[in-house]
Amino acid sequence: MAHLLAAGPGPPSAAATGVVGTPEKNSLHLIQATTYPIHGLFKPDGGCGRRRSRESGAPPGLRRRARMTHGGPYLSSSKEVLKHSTYLLAARLFVRLASLPFMLYMAARLRPELFGTFTFVLVTVEILSSLGDVGLTRYGARAIIRADMGKDRLAGIFFSIQVITSVVLMALAYSVLFIAAPDGTKKQLFMIAFLALFFSSFIYTTETLFTAEKRFGASSVFQVLGKAVYLALGLAALASGYSVLAVMAAYITGMAVESVLRMAYMWRRVTQFSGGYTVAEFRDVALGTLPFAVSGVAVLLYYRADTIILGLIKSDFEVGIYSAAYSVFTFFFWIPVIVSRTLMPGLIERYKQNPRESLRSSVNWFSHMTLLGVAIAFSVTVMARTFIDMLLPEGQYEESILVLQILIWSIPVLMMVSVTLNTLIMAGQERVGASITVITTVAIIVLDLALIPAYGVNGAAVAMAAATALWAGQLVWFARRSAWMELGSLTSLLAAPLTAAVAVTAVGLTLYRVNAFLALAAGLAACGLVAMADYRSREPALPERPAPVRPSDDYPAAETVAGQDDGEPQ
Repeated sequence: MAHLLAAGPGPPSAAATGVVGTPEKNSLHLIQATTYPIHGLFKPDGGCGRRRSRESGAPPGLRRRARMTHGGPYLSSSKEVLKHSTYLLAARLFVRLASLPFMLYMAARLRPELFGTFTFVLVTVEILSSLGDVGLTRYGARAIIRADMGKDRLAGIFFSIQVITSVVLMALAYSVLFIAAPDGTKKQLFMIAFLALFFSSFIYTTETLFTAEKRFGASSVFQVLGKAVYLALGLAALASGYSVLAVMAAYITGMAVESVLRMAYMWRRVTQFSGGYTVAEFRDVALGTLPFAVSGVAVLLYYRADTIILGLIKSDFEVGIYSAAYSVFTFFFWIPVIVSRTLMPGLIERYKQNPRESLRSSVNWFSHMTLLGVAIAFSVTVMARTFIDMLLPEGQYEESILVLQILIWSIPVLMMVSVTLNTLIMAGQERVGASITVITTVAIIVLDLALIPAYGVNGAAVAMAAATALWAGQLVWFARRSAWMELGSLTSLLAAPLTAAVAVTAVGLTLYRVNAFLALAAGLAACGLVAMADYRSREPALPERPAPVRPSDDYPAAETVAGQDDGEPQ
């Protein structure tokens, strides 16, 4: 690559690239020579070094490029995204399947006031931990995929930023706690919970690298192990009659175990941290994370501002009522989060090669995910009373039913938000996404302050739903005028989700008074018919698989491009 850069402006010559032959062959090989080192940095099979295909003898970089034209590691077709999402979806579903009964068991064992105190502390720590993330999970994955610099140096910069921000946040949090907080159970919980700020720096750093290298299986295993430790110890503490302090200690222990396992795996299998970066590189990365950091913090404030404001304006009792419904709500929300995370790296890779097809894929996912959200929201709305009455003590959490029925309709809109935000990031418009997210966060805080004093937990749920609609509306409107400008009208984007929502609502209102299960089955059938029709109209046919590349005298099979060892940094 050095001699390519030294050749100066203009296309490299045949001598510089080592490619001779016909102009047509030179064009193909020149594209490969100038793009191969980037694509060869992270290998889907996890291998490295000089290797030839036993089937065709083609150079590994050229074989990889052929695979990329047919979906390969792009992760943007339905089949590829779902395949790579399986690990994270399975892990997250396991965690949620285990966490939901655990939280409901805690709510049943504790009074609503004490359960609300624990939830308030946990939510506050989650927000502070997100500040320590400073947007690196998404920014870092994009930087590594683009191969802006060596991944060992990038890893060193990411880790340095994470540790610095976490230590500063811990110092500030403990200072405020000692100076302003009154003695009591809440202060003792905060004393333990603030340790999560330290361990989160390791988790976020490794998650950045795992996402970039598509090591979703490893990430899933560590999530499950860390959460299993927390749930096992927490369940034992509750069953033995220990206080909530023991449950919070179990939470910190789970984070510590997950951090150690992640760091050990990354050090041995992924990369090691390098301190060989310059101050200018550190500054550039830190500044580059700002739009992502603002967006990430605003998103978390958006999700948990209602709980914080409920605790400040009302009481821990209202927090407990609201948190019981919110626990069920978050169980379903993690599905679009995980699919979106696995979709983003592939869309970014494909966008470098074919922006239009990548944007078309994002439009398809916008429709599919929103339809899934409508089906989830309808199902939970119909079965909300059954869930709450069956899982919680009768009479104590009756108010949680209506809260859940309002909150759950944020799911299809949040699925719109998830795909659209990733589309803007893919197209390099993350600053717009961050600005819109900040506006939404301000809106939900204003709505919470206006509605919670008068309507309590129901006001908090309405504020969440209204702010979510505002968020999605802004994002879709802007994406339609920029990234999705040539891919159809706004009506075509929203036709299927709105049709499904109207259909299931009509069926639900008609049959719910007869039988809840009959209404559920009929509503899901109606939503499924709309989804099938939309899928047939949107999903494009896969392109024909390119012909195998054969070795030739013009491009010897044993050579690699530009002196790189299969694209691996020296």
